[in-house]
Amino acid sequence: MDLEAVEKELITKALHKFDGNQTRAAAYLNLSRKTFLYRLDKFGIIGVPRLGAGAVREAVDEST
Repeated sequence: MDLEAVEKELITKALHKFDGNQTRAAAYLNLSRKTFLYRLDKFGIIGVPRLGAGAVREAVDEST
């Protein structure tokens, strides 16, 4: 597993832990909210389903 995969997994888990609250997830990971939003965009993470709704939705790259 490469570093980016680990980073994406940590961000995803933090978002789930705080039910999609980006400010709390960023603070938990000791990141500024601006940096956290950059990472969300970088990894294509567009939202977190609310409790019990399943996995993180990711942007679909239609060019592949």
